[in-house]
Amino acid sequence: MPPKEIEIKFRVESVGKLNRALKAAGFRLATPRTHEMNTLYDQDGQVLRRNGELLRLRKYGSTWVLTHKSKSKTGRHKARVENETRVSDGARTDSILRALGFQPTFRYEKFRAEWTDDIGLVVVDIVVPSWQSAVCVHFLVVVFVVAPFVPFVVVTHVPLR
Repeated sequence: MPPKEIEIKFRVESVGKLNRALKAAGFRLATPRTHEMNTLYDQDGQVLRRNGELLRLRKYGSTWVLTHKSKSKTGRHKARVENETRVSDGARTDSILRALGFQPTFRYEKFRAEWTDDIGLVVVDIVVPSWQSAVCVHFLVVVFVVAPFVPFVVVTHVPLR
């Protein structure tokens, strides 16, 4: 069964303070800050979005990943199945998606660093503001629990405009 993702967001005042807290809690930097570019795809009429689904092509450093997120389950926190796979050629994957009737609908970029304590994973994202986003908070923490046994946290820093 594909991993299930549970997402929870929190306000954070300082990524620097968070990094110091992670070190104090026994985490170490596993992956230095790396550029990430994300493109969301949908069909005419926003079929996926209307159904609560997401199709994303992500470039993380030099690695490309294609991801489908299913509709969220109702509950206290957003929870949904996430299927993803690495692809060797992002441009070719984009061409295939377009040939199948999908078009890019939204692009966003961020810088991601990953921390670990050999049990869990903490991911710290710094989102690059774009003309497409209407940002109204400083920092977000997004917690994901990936089934069956690998919990990890994503921290997203979103600067105010």
